[in-house]
Amino acid sequence: MKFSKNLVSLAAVGAIAGGGLVASTGTAQAASCYGGAVAYSKAAGAHYTSMKTTSSRCNDINIKNNGNSGTVFRYVKVCFYNSDNTLNYCQSSYKKAYTDKWKAVATDVADGTKYKFRFQTTTKSTGVRAH
Repeated sequence: MKFSKNLVSLAAVGAIAGGGLVASTGTAQAASCYGGAVAYSKAAGAHYTSMKTTSSRCNDINIKNNGNSGTVFRYVKVCFYNSDNTLNYCQSSYKKAYTDKWKAVATDVADGTKYKFRFQTTTKSTGVRAH
């Protein structure tokens, strides 16, 4: 009986430690993804950024705006393009991206995918993107 109890305790400790390793790996992946972030800029009067291409650093397309014009958040979605730069499709709904916080706008995106951010308003927007 004592052997079974010790075995169960050891299994619980292993599960907790293993869970910590998974969290650490996820944190390291996020740091690597965001560590490769680059600037984006969308001019006033426009809805779209210029064309971007995803990399192997991230599985998702992420954005962090810097709050131009005193905004607290921006509504943004991703439009995907074919290899010949023709529009494939745009996401059906906008995501709310708060100032100075990372937002995954599209998830599980293949490496080498062409896309543009589409903002709901035409107000100038700048910040960083990671993809």
